[in-house]
Amino acid sequence: MKNIYFIPTYYYDSIDIFKRISSSLEDDVRKIYLDTGDYFFRDEQKGPEIIKKNKLDLFFDQMHTFDFPNHSSNKIKHIYNMLKYKNAINKIFKKYKPSLIITTGDRNNFYKIISRLSNKAPIIIFQHALIHKFYYDIKN
Repeated sequence: MKNIYFIPTYYYDSIDIFKRISSSLEDDVRKIYLDTGDYFFRDEQKGPEIIKKNKLDLFFDQMHTFDFPNHSSNKIKHIYNMLKYKNAINKIFKKYKPSLIITTGDRNNFYKIISRLSNKAPIIIFQHALIHKFYYDIKN
């Protein structure tokens, strides 16, 4: 079974785009929503609330949410928190090896981590300035 990961950053556009792509995929594809907790959008993120509000359980087989570690003045604590974060994502990637990763935005704070952990899975990045639900109609 192929595993396709959907990783949002620009939540206000990611959700609609991801729902449309997910609903067009075959049943033999495991669709995994992985919210990495992009700290630039923390006010609007609130992972579990977004999942419930947008009824994401109807579109994805699995959903995982994380809080990106806050920067700490204590460097050891910050490194430890980053390692915990990386290991949590790695645990999911090891269990369900990514066949493809779809994300929005090219300034993702996790891009280097994801690309290293994904074992060379292709990553599709929807550039926010070029894709917008009002300008493009993504059909099944």
